Amino acid sequence: MRQTWPTDLPHATRVDLLEGIRRLAAGTPITVPDPAADGGLPVDLASGWIERDEAGRIVGLAGLCLAPTPHRLQVGATTVHAWCAWDTLFLPELLGATVAVASTCPVTGEAVALTLVGSEIRATSSPRLRLAFTTPSAREFRAGPRRVFCRHVHFLRDADAAATWTAERPGVFAIDLALGLRLALLRNTVVFGALLGERAIASRA
Repeated sequence: MRQTWPTDLPHATRVDLLEGIRRLAAGTPITVPDPAADGGLPVDLASGWIERDEAGRIVGLAGLCLAPTPHRLQVGATTVHAWCAWDTLFLPELLGATVAVASTCPVTGEAVALTLVGSEIRATSSPRLRLAFTTPSAREFRAGPRRVFCRHVHFLRDADAAATWTAERPGVFAIDLALGLRLALLRNTVVFGALLGERAIASRA
């Protein structure tokens, strides 16, 4: 999981990231301490994980964003988006919320729907869904996750759609949703640890 996020972040940086994700899920741009400050996250890597608007406010952070993408998340009455399909599997646990996911299979054009409650998938539009995945190196990731990872990672209607998608993309393969969810939750644990149980973060100590 180190390819997709540093695992040795200082506690204060982890707090800023998780708090920022939860605030951004309210659907408006936010201002938070820069996770790249104070040596918390290498600037060259942070630049690909934080998106800002012209006013300098954060509008995208660690997989969650306000601008429309093919992966829509409904969190209560608020609509936000994810950079890729895999993000929709780990974000609900970070938010501690019920999330309705709406996406599209890029091969068939068919709608994909999932409902997640925290760390559990409660419903899907099809039991045959697959998840496209890839594992760029840490060096490749410094070009930005959306460029080297997210553009390949989509929900696929079934094994046939998965075969078509992966055949055209070297290094991309398909996994089932159960494995995708396990990897997503492992990523959350590695990055945020005990912070996952805190719905509101009161201290950066």
